[in-house]
Amino acid sequence: MRAIKSTTISILAVGLLAGSAVGVAAQDSGAMVTGTVEYAEGTYFDTGSDGAVTSSSPGVIFSMSDPRLSGTAEITTYGVQAMGGDGFIEAGFGTDVITLQNDDGAWSGVGTSALVLDEQGPSVMEATWHLTGEGAYDGLSAYLGAVFQAEVTGVIVQGTSATMELPAE
Repeated sequence: MRAIKSTTISILAVGLLAGSAVGVAAQDSGAMVTGTVEYAEGTYFDTGSDGAVTSSSPGVIFSMSDPRLSGTAEITTYGVQAMGGDGFIEAGFGTDVITLQNDDGAWSGVGTSALVLDEQGPSVMEATWHLTGEGAYDGLSAYLGAVFQAEVTGVIVQGTSATMELPAE
């Protein structure tokens, strides 16, 4: 039980460090960023025989408060869909692979996304991404969260991931 408590506490602490002002200071960097994501026309979907769905969105525009995270991205999602009785997609959950580029460098990484639909359209649409910098951004990581994949908030930190040592048992 102690291992579970320690692991749970560590996971919560990492989450707090990645997203809080205290964590930003502790990691000796931390540029908070906000902005928007705009999906261009041309997103396509492919459903495999196993029910897995692949969607690709080339030309996704990130307009962020920190220009290091502004640019054009391609997001490919590998996921599953939950269908309603009438054949309507009620929910989708996936793993995202993202590459974001601008004139100075690039970011690449993975994340997760969830989409829940009702008769009026998306009622829940959330994504989280962990990106690693390349080129001018080498040695930096970005942690981003998107609501309705339009409003984005995150942080840029020094290093390639937020890590924390687990306490000795």
